[in-house]
Amino acid sequence: MDMALRGLGDSMAARLDRGNVLLPRRWGRPTLDRKCRSGWSGRCRAQGQNSGVPTQEEDRKSQQRRTDGAQYMFHAESGGQVRVSVQENSLKYMVNVEANLPDIFPGESHILLHWGLFRSDSTDWVLLEPNDAPASTKFLGGKNEAMQTPMQQLASCVQTLQLELPLNMAPFYVSFVLCKPACKDSKDMWIKSNSGSNFCVPLGLRTGRPDPLGVTLEADGSANFALYSKNAANVTLCLYGPNDVEPAMEIDLESVTHRTGDVWHVQLPSIEGFISYGYRCRGDETWENGNRFHKRRILLDPYAKFVSPFIPGQEELPSPATALGLLPTNVPTFDWEEESSPCIPLEQVVAYRLDVAGFTSHSSCGLDERLRGTFLGLVEKISHFQSLGVNTIIVRPIFSYDRSQGPYYPFSFFSPMEDYGSGSSSLDASISFKKMVKALHKNGIELILDVVYTHTSEKGDEDPETVSFRGIDNQTYYILDKQKRILQSKFGAANVFNCNHPAVHKVVVDSLRYWVEEYHVDGFCFVNARDLTRGPHGEDLSRPLLLEAITFDPVLASTKLIADPYSPLSSVPEPLKFPHWKRWCECNINFQMDMTSFFRGEQGKQGDLATRICGSADMFADERGPSFSLNHITNAYGFSTLSDSTSNSKTEPNVELQLHNLLVTQFLSRGTPVLNMGDESGLLDDGKAIQFDWQKLASAMHTVNLISSLSLLRSQHESLLQKNKFVSSEMIKWHGATYEEEPLWTDPNSKFLAVTLKDNDTGDLCIAFNARDDVVELTLTEEATWLRIIDTTLPYPETIVLNGAELSSEAGTSNAGASYSVQPFSVVVLRAGKCQELKDQA
Repeated sequence: MDMALRGLGDSMAARLDRGNVLLPRRWGRPTLDRKCRSGWSGRCRAQGQNSGVPTQEEDRKSQQRRTDGAQYMFHAESGGQVRVSVQENSLKYMVNVEANLPDIFPGESHILLHWGLFRSDSTDWVLLEPNDAPASTKFLGGKNEAMQTPMQQLASCVQTLQLELPLNMAPFYVSFVLCKPACKDSKDMWIKSNSGSNFCVPLGLRTGRPDPLGVTLEADGSANFALYSKNAANVTLCLYGPNDVEPAMEIDLESVTHRTGDVWHVQLPSIEGFISYGYRCRGDETWENGNRFHKRRILLDPYAKFVSPFIPGQEELPSPATALGLLPTNVPTFDWEEESSPCIPLEQVVAYRLDVAGFTSHSSCGLDERLRGTFLGLVEKISHFQSLGVNTIIVRPIFSYDRSQGPYYPFSFFSPMEDYGSGSSSLDASISFKKMVKALHKNGIELILDVVYTHTSEKGDEDPETVSFRGIDNQTYYILDKQKRILQSKFGAANVFNCNHPAVHKVVVDSLRYWVEEYHVDGFCFVNARDLTRGPHGEDLSRPLLLEAITFDPVLASTKLIADPYSPLSSVPEPLKFPHWKRWCECNINFQMDMTSFFRGEQGKQGDLATRICGSADMFADERGPSFSLNHITNAYGFSTLSDSTSNSKTEPNVELQLHNLLVTQFLSRGTPVLNMGDESGLLDDGKAIQFDWQKLASAMHTVNLISSLSLLRSQHESLLQKNKFVSSEMIKWHGATYEEEPLWTDPNSKFLAVTLKDNDTGDLCIAFNARDDVVELTLTEEATWLRIIDTTLPYPETIVLNGAELSSEAGTSNAGASYSVQPFSVVVLRAGKCQELKDQA
């Protein structure tokens, strides 16, 4: 039994909780006229003028009246006004009802207040015990059970009545209509509000406000709840105690009092004793209209900042709840100290994309078991990123998700998944995440989140999983087909989130802002970005509302924004013409395909290779530049291993050699290099980035050293490799095996390409790419003495020598004009200049 009802007697408490009194059908919940909102309590203008949406000043003053003593004014149907004032003392509420209805009840008419109480369902009235009711109250039994109390004449056409109701019943509503009893020649006359509904006044509740959405704790200890649902006819707030499997209290949000526009809201003076919450949304359950309301289910607030641990056996309960929001009480203040974002320029970024769980969940990681697969486990491996020269981490999705489907199927956009924390709740995960960000920033490393906003874990109409959006407002949150069924994405998801609907795009933008403001995230990589450009009917939009809002949002102004055209649910990337506004980077799917095609020895790929090395002007010469191209050499979602990418040649090179070829080309290309988890060891488990095997890393130190050195090489040749500009014709010359020889661009059998990049500061670079299965003799120019920087066929540590090594007699000669033997399936980098040490930046 609810604690708030004790003292009323077991009978009254039970009746109020169960709502076991049925309101007569004719007093049921009518449809609210959206064009006339005069039924809003306490929200109408003075002098009886009906307003539409209240002004901010009206809302502020109205809220103040509810704190000091609430005042409500209703317009009655057929004219007149009903005013209600509420005062309280330590024991009781004093509710004064004043009816001024000259056009309906002229003169000294005898009027009855026909009334009852409810909390969780406005159609179920509860009556007071006879001893607690006002004098002369008549109790109506049977189907039309209610209380009728005579009102007193105050003045001509004005009648009044004061009700005294126990304070410890709160929260609840007083619902009433006015009745003029039948005379000889007439029937009973019933008067409701001009919205067509009962007059309804909350006690122990405040109206609340519609913004911000979600739960907001106020300085006075109260809590404001706000939920968007355009199509729900009724919304009930459900509150849970620490050990409850079903709601301890349900509060019906009466639309007349607690709805502004399409937002339902209420403010509770206190939420002490409750730890979690959800909503029950009722409405038209006809699927043909696009609705998916379910009166049994309790739904997760889309704005819940923390998700309560799952309660098993929910489907067997009268009110199942797959996920509930944790009330944000006792949330500790996090000490960021003097933390700040490294703010790394895009052209200097070296990124590493990983899965939090998979990165440290393998037993070989060397971490305590409680840290494995967590945010704090990642912190323990910061030295690994530093050894690679990585300064940006891209973390695969960490929003709360359905475990049976995986992290690319979220059901919340605000809460971190509890599995990644050091405890058992998303609150623990939240604290761990902040510690991770703080540690990364302290070490000069940025954090970018992979985010999924194009679909959710709720599936489609064939096999639905109602958790939140589907049951709250399916028509708004999902794209529907012409038959009003949930549209399936052609990229593998069973639903498509309606991102460019104004209410839905607000959820997404608010989520992004929250991760920046609360968690200090440095950027976002939008997975399956093609679906972000879809309109409400699945059509392509040239200026998607969501993307434009993200681009110009002031909170997101300094974040890095990345569009990933790959779907994590299939191996097929979706090419897209992305509206970038000079802000959006893109994962360059052509880079990976063209690189791997060339080194597999496919014919006629030397032109594509040249385009990618120069920064993919075919994609980014649109007022952005090469740094907006995120270049990766393996699939980010584990659909192929390195051996899949490079082993289709007639003469099979070893995987490590091909990996080194790809890595060298990646780091020497204009654009932003992105490593995927496992690239440094050359292996992914079973073709998927599930677990990082740290034992294999020990045998791959050759590759780790190469990546580290390549990162330094990029910074040493900043003018060539770290500029957000395309290479000018004066700085580059493509050639064949000799400097004077033009590349055989049109020869399908030519699988060799060389380029000389001119750098007056640190020396020209000559780079040769050989995808042939035989040796090519590269003739060097006579104007300079050449030093070997990279030869991918040489053993560790000779593969890369940053300071430059003299050309040996076996490989060539230091004499100008000599040649260098470029081995089959290899990349060679030579630098012009004297044999001198560059400043060691290691």
